[in-house]
Amino acid sequence: MIPTDANCQSCGKGIHPSLGVPLSEALSEAGNYWLRSLDWARRQESLLWELRAAISFAELRRGQGRIVEARDLLMPVYQRFTEGFGSADLRAAESLLKALS
Repeated sequence: MIPTDANCQSCGKGIHPSLGVPLSEALSEAGNYWLRSLDWARRQESLLWELRAAISFAELRRGQGRIVEARDLLMPVYQRFTEGFGSADLRAAESLLKALS
């Protein structure tokens, strides 16, 4: 689970307990890393790695309450698949998309 001010009892005044930085700053930095991961996967033309990065980034956005953004980020990647829907990655994406509906 991604810590937020609402679900992180030890966050105190919005400080991430293990990083010692404001929670919003830590979440913003995490988002930047997921954007770079998505970019890398696209440049490598690795749809599976793009899906994995999109799932993680969408989970981060969902934890921030940015539901529409999370769905808009994950849906186009998921829709590019034509097979393998029984795999763990695609089942996870489908489950997350249902949760974001």
